[in-house]
Amino acid sequence: MRSQFHSRFPLSEAQINDMWANALIVLDTNVLGRMYRYKAKSADEFLGLLENIIDRVWIPYQVAWEYMNVKDTKIEENNKLYEKIVVNMRKNLTEAEREVNSIRDIGIHPHIDIESQISAVISSASTALRAVEENYNAASTKDYFISIHERIGNIFEGRTGAAPSTEQLQIWISNGNARFDGNIPPGLRDVETKRKKGRPEREVFGDYLIWEEILLKSEADFRDVIFVTEDAKDDWWLKEGGETVGPLPLLREEMMNRTQRNVHFYRASRFLKLAKEKFAATVSEDTIADIARDYARDEQQVHLSFFEEAEKLLRRHGATVPTLNYLGKTVFYFTLRSKLQEVYDSKIKQRDELIEFMRNNSRAIEQFAHEFEEPLPHGMNHDQGHLDIIQAGANAQEAINFLTHDIEEISRLASRPFF
Repeated sequence: MRSQFHSRFPLSEAQINDMWANALIVLDTNVLGRMYRYKAKSADEFLGLLENIIDRVWIPYQVAWEYMNVKDTKIEENNKLYEKIVVNMRKNLTEAEREVNSIRDIGIHPHIDIESQISAVISSASTALRAVEENYNAASTKDYFISIHERIGNIFEGRTGAAPSTEQLQIWISNGNARFDGNIPPGLRDVETKRKKGRPEREVFGDYLIWEEILLKSEADFRDVIFVTEDAKDDWWLKEGGETVGPLPLLREEMMNRTQRNVHFYRASRFLKLAKEKFAATVSEDTIADIARDYARDEQQVHLSFFEEAEKLLRRHGATVPTLNYLGKTVFYFTLRSKLQEVYDSKIKQRDELIEFMRNNSRAIEQFAHEFEEPLPHGMNHDQGHLDIIQAGANAQEAINFLTHDIEEISRLASRPFF
């Protein structure tokens, strides 16, 4: 049975060991882009590991294409993060100084000159902040980021998939559309979001393009694949009870059917932890922790984004919203999901009632055409009655369109995974 349903069983220890010894190691775009966010030591050790196993690594052309498009954005994110911190600190110091000045004539304490002590703290903090700014401006990050880019370019020189022709790319995009319509992973969670943002089709189906290239490379080399990714969505990973178990069985099965080889996924921190052991690599525990924290930070932002969007949507539709302060994040998440389901069910019911009204309205219009000789209420002629029925139908159709939009919006939000 195991051989017939291999994707439903975890890989054996022997299979895992063989993959670490021989498999092709493929990195996702989100791993390369994070090199610009890691601490210098962490990035250096990660890239040093890849340089030491350089004959084992490879990236799809789609990963290289995406990396070139996000590299500058990742660098700018670092600069904006620093600027945001400095601006907020300046704002808080200015506000504190204004507050102290506003009560200086009143006094905070009857015997102690607290105002002067607070002013001294503000002055000291302002001086320290100016020193931080001077140090930051004196130590340009430009050369450092260039060195990261150069190392990534050297590592994957000759170890990047071939660029697809225009015709091949269009075939893959068409396949991506068909897979999305058939609910076949990966990349299902990205399509609607990226389309809504007006992203190009190549980006919309980026996950599928990466997966297709991995399949083709594995088939051509007849080689197992270790895929290192920080994508946590459930169109890549199998999740049970809030725990990430491993690659989706559907993806493992597709890999085996197409290539007769195995595939296994790791997040970056887990990959480094095991690589330290398997390759005797110089990777410190601090680096592993740094990379794990970076991933956790993104996860936290995903959770907060979901909370904010769910709260706005619920309030817009007049639903009560629970308070996060009194609930753990996981309980809060599922409470919001429950509230979203209530709103969703209500919208479905309203739409169904309007659709039934439309059916009756259509029958009324047909019947009206055969009843011109029947007397109508005082002040209403046949033409007016006909127009009123048609207008009622148009109003109902407009309401159905609005409800359909609301239903789709709630459905998209509710389908986003938390874990």
